Amino acid sequence: MRYFSLSLLLICILLFTSCSNELYVSKTFWAMDTYIDIKIDPNTDDQDGIFEKCDSILKNTENILSKNIPNSDVYKFNSYSNNIQINDITKQVIETAIEVSHITDGAFDITFLTVFDYWEECEENMRLPDDDEIMKLLSHCGHKKIMISNNVLTKSDSLIKIDLGGIGKGYASDALVEYLKEYVNYGMVSFGSNVAVWGEKPDGTKYKIGIKNPLDTGTLIGYIDMSEGVLSVSGDYEIYVEIKGQRYHHIIDPST
Repeated sequence: MRYFSLSLLLICILLFTSCSNELYVSKTFWAMDTYIDIKIDPNTDDQDGIFEKCDSILKNTENILSKNIPNSDVYKFNSYSNNIQINDITKQVIETAIEVSHITDGAFDITFLTVFDYWEECEENMRLPDDDEIMKLLSHCGHKKIMISNNVLTKSDSLIKIDLGGIGKGYASDALVEYLKEYVNYGMVSFGSNVAVWGEKPDGTKYKIGIKNPLDTGTLIGYIDMSEGVLSVSGDYEIYVEIKGQRYHHIIDPST
């Protein structure tokens, strides 16, 4: 992952809104710093109860995985210099993150928070990060410096900090779909740049997912038809810092 200037074009998902509203009953939630839109079969029984359960799943996941909520597993791990006892959800998410880090040779790394925070600090002071400071902070990063044994999360470097923002929403989306599949014939869950769909619609058509034009977010550059599964992308125009008129987006290379 890299911090590039705006010249790199990435894309973000936009739900194709021309589909008939009669196909869905929908509700929007706010959690994990984003709007979550859930659309379900309008013939579903106990819709209010189902949406309440979805809200509970989202709140529970955020309370466990957020780096900003006191007493969350991540908040405690970042605040303490030693090991902590973690929830089964946290264990599952971090074990998956470590596995992806291994597969990608560290291109995905949840231990990168100190460097990311430094970029934001530099933005506040309107200056670019210092290379020597970056290298110093990088010495306190690395997925091999965190370990899980049973439900105990340990750090080999007391200064290491984690952020599950790159994987937590994916876990929450999967948890919602897993629950909804039990009670809802078809539908979709959207976290903005992460869209999951399941089941066959009454008209037999596939779900049509529109792709925003990153240079003109009011237009679309194409569509992807899906019958089931998850589509997730990232946009350089959504999360970024601006320093001296230059925009630097949030996709960062942990090696540099």
